[in-house]
Amino acid sequence: MKSINNLLITGLLFLLSSITFGQIEQYSDDGSKSCIDCNSIFLGPTDVPRECFCRFIFDFTQFNANIPTDHRREEWFREREHALKFEMESVLGKTYQNFHDLQMDFFRSYQANHFAQEYYPRILEKLKTESNFNNITYSTSRVNADVLIARKKQIERVQAGLPKTQFFGALKYKNQLIENITSLPQITSYINEHNAQYDTQLSNLRIWKPLLQKYEHAVNDQFVENFLALQFIHDYNALDYEDAIKTMVKYMVSYHQSNYSILNHNFGSQGFDLRNQDYTDRLIRHIKQLQIGLDPVTPYQPSIDDALFSYALRSFGSDESSFMREADKTHLRATTKLYLEHHNYSNGALGWSNNAIRKYLNGELSHNSFDNYVVNGSGTWQNLPVDLGVDLAYKWTFNNLGEVNGLTGLSGFFNALFNLDANHYTLEGSYIKKMLEANKLNIGDLPNEDLGKLLNFSAVYPFGEHQFDIFFEYSIPIKNVLNAHNISFQDLLKNHNLVSLIGEMIDAVNQGNLSNQDILNLLDFAGRYNSTDDVINFSKELIRALNSTNTIDKEIATGILNAINNNTVFDFSPYINPNAETINTGATGLCPDPPCNPAPDFETLWTYGGGLLQGVSDAFYSSLLRSFEWWVTDKREGKWIRDVLIHKGVDFYGDIDNETLGEMFIVRYEGSQLVIRWDGGLGADLIDLGFNVLDIATIISPSKGGGAYLAVNGGAPITKAALKAHLARLKQIGKTTLSGGRGYKSFEAFKRVEGRASPGNNLHHIVEQNGYKKLNEQKFGKTNIHNTKNILDIPSGSGSLHSKVTGHYNSKPAFANGKTVREWLADKSFEFQYNYGIQKLLDFGWDGVSGIFN
Repeated sequence: MKSINNLLITGLLFLLSSITFGQIEQYSDDGSKSCIDCNSIFLGPTDVPRECFCRFIFDFTQFNANIPTDHRREEWFREREHALKFEMESVLGKTYQNFHDLQMDFFRSYQANHFAQEYYPRILEKLKTESNFNNITYSTSRVNADVLIARKKQIERVQAGLPKTQFFGALKYKNQLIENITSLPQITSYINEHNAQYDTQLSNLRIWKPLLQKYEHAVNDQFVENFLALQFIHDYNALDYEDAIKTMVKYMVSYHQSNYSILNHNFGSQGFDLRNQDYTDRLIRHIKQLQIGLDPVTPYQPSIDDALFSYALRSFGSDESSFMREADKTHLRATTKLYLEHHNYSNGALGWSNNAIRKYLNGELSHNSFDNYVVNGSGTWQNLPVDLGVDLAYKWTFNNLGEVNGLTGLSGFFNALFNLDANHYTLEGSYIKKMLEANKLNIGDLPNEDLGKLLNFSAVYPFGEHQFDIFFEYSIPIKNVLNAHNISFQDLLKNHNLVSLIGEMIDAVNQGNLSNQDILNLLDFAGRYNSTDDVINFSKELIRALNSTNTIDKEIATGILNAINNNTVFDFSPYINPNAETINTGATGLCPDPPCNPAPDFETLWTYGGGLLQGVSDAFYSSLLRSFEWWVTDKREGKWIRDVLIHKGVDFYGDIDNETLGEMFIVRYEGSQLVIRWDGGLGADLIDLGFNVLDIATIISPSKGGGAYLAVNGGAPITKAALKAHLARLKQIGKTTLSGGRGYKSFEAFKRVEGRASPGNNLHHIVEQNGYKKLNEQKFGKTNIHNTKNILDIPSGSGSLHSKVTGHYNSKPAFANGKTVREWLADKSFEFQYNYGIQKLLDFGWDGVSGIFN
């Protein structure tokens, strides 16, 4: 046997001794030191470089084919031995002092750990069967005996003329009320029966508990995993040196290809397969022989109060009883015990608690009516006790019938039950809703879930002074914020959207994305804007963004939340995408000059698709933009609009500040698109004047067509008020110069309604529809240009009236100082151009009547 065989045997021996295997030097049969445990790498002249071994861990046929047949064979295997150690350490991610420990860990991770998880349940079940211990019978028999003993003592006290000290309420034994069992011999017989069962199980427990402790020790010590890994090593102890190396190569191939059948490939010995073995009985024998310190058995001896409560829990449904006995239900059990004891285990108290837990487990709603229990007019949200550590929201009082039916202390029980987790708001809300409705509070279709998130059943007064009152408390201390904004409890219940917001905020607190202080700040923020749907919906999207996987959403939302907390305004400009796609453009904003095609939307300047804010989700994008309408100041909005428009190449008149821009323009989010429009006050005037689009550039930007506003107003600084006055003057034209005329938003619209020119004629604009640089529509209003008072149906063609007038407008008379008449008229008012046009028509032979539209 070569060194790996010696290695494995020695490793096994030292695994069972107190000396670590790493302390022993290993030698091959010829006395040379084994390479496995050397610090240096053995590389002989015939060695295949280590990296070549990588081929073999994926192809064992190639490995087999490369085995030398001459004197180099032993040296070659020793080199493979070292490469195996290196590869196995790479798989396990750590280095080892000796190959034995390495093999143990490899076999544990490759197979033993997996199969151990199948052995442990079998071992536990066999040990328990062997002990014949039944924990349910053990505890039940003790509780039954103690409850019956208490009943026996009660009978004896009554017979002796003493008052009762124990009450059994609606609890039953063998389908009979315990209070109705009066025969002492019968009770004594029952007690003896249960005591005998208990004694038997106590004896079984004295067998079972030591076995269980040894089993638990074995689990913690990974006894089975180590045992199974050793079985691999035992198998390889039977192999000669070369077969051991070959088989470990097969294991590495099997590992890398995730194919266990490779171990049965036909070179070398077959791999050891745990699936063909069953070590359960052997393992049980070893575990039973473990020598460990054992805890003594302490008999189960509950107090009579604890026994009675345990007995009551078993009167619940099996699922409900099991739920109540779970380890993490300590507070719920204590609260329920007080509640049931207060009512002496009455039918009402047992029913409320059992049914509530059943609904809790099954995801049901409460349909219980409280109408018969309410003291009329007792419900109130005013003058509630304070300084109790909670924000009381509402209380109502129940009558004696409610007390008889178990309502006293019920609020405390509900508080303990619904505080177990955050998954049963809907059930809690259904109970609360029924109680509020019994008090004639109209809460409409407010969802149970939102109501359950808003309110908790309060546990501040379960008994004593307020034992006939049921209190609700806000689940977070929001009462002061609500009072600051004059929102009463009743007002809050009517604002379903605000209640829904509070619910989403509570979810965010549960998820760790908001603090209670954040909630108070957000509610105060909503209150400052009258808790409208706009601010509430914005706050909801803000909360969702805080919980988003989108890092930009979360970053912006965090910044806005900080702005709200500090009463500042968040700056969006760093997030504007300079490469955002423009879907639509206003009439002349970005198109050549001339010509410019009118856009179909008469208010829109620019329409963007998604992505104007870089990396922001659609839902949060929409919410952010809507906030401009009610939260962001004109100055901040103007800065944002300026950043958006400048990157589209629009040059602004220098005197226009951000606040003026914010007043003049608005941002809207329509569907999935961002739309920049004129402010609504200006938009109404623009619509009246027939504009499809009043492009910002033609109004205020000299570099884009000269600026229509500037052309009319002599370069005066632009303000919203000044622009409003300018538009009012244009509207006045329609009321005076063109009084009685019918205006249209386009020439095509005019012709569609009023008709086209007569045969041989042309429709002639008195004030030209384009004018110099084609700005007349923007300067004077489309409804003034395309108006029945500004258009005539006159003869056209060579030598015609229309031809003469057109020729005049293209001419350069002396009074125009080198300009064409059209250019000379450019800075004249509408009234001047209108009167000049009428006079020229008369000068060229118009009779003052022909071609007029009635």
